[in-house]
Amino acid sequence: MNNLIASVGDIQALKTKAFEKVGSTENGYFLFDPQFSRSARYFNCSVPLNESIGNFELVINGITEGLNSSNGGCSISRMRKVSDGGQSKWFRYGTGKGFDWIDISNQSNSSKQFVSYSVDLNNNFESDAILTMKCRTTWQTGSVSIGQIEIK
Repeated sequence: MNNLIASVGDIQALKTKAFEKVGSTENGYFLFDPQFSRSARYFNCSVPLNESIGNFELVINGITEGLNSSNGGCSISRMRKVSDGGQSKWFRYGTGKGFDWIDISNQSNSSKQFVSYSVDLNNNFESDAILTMKCRTTWQTGSVSIGQIEIK
């Protein structure tokens, strides 16, 4: 926000931020369409896992609209609390899984479209684990929304 204020001034920066489409919607989706610093901004989703979960399918359902062909998507990691000599610490393990929004969308269609991504993962029946997704939209234009995250 400070960079935006420096480039356009206080009032214009506040107007831009106020009318930005970022946050939850009335139908339960999380909408992300930042109006400034698009390449640097992202959002996180977290899903707690427990010791009764081994192999599972993760399904992410969302909506895309007006995307360009630049990079933007979600990377998926697993965080796990590990005891380290009397103290517990959280460690992040990359899964090597994730997706680009343009790969799961029809690029010739710029109107709203429902998209879905699924991948098989394993929690190894470990307790104190969290599945995390770090997501961003494409660099120039377009919005993404995550509506439902399923573990099957």
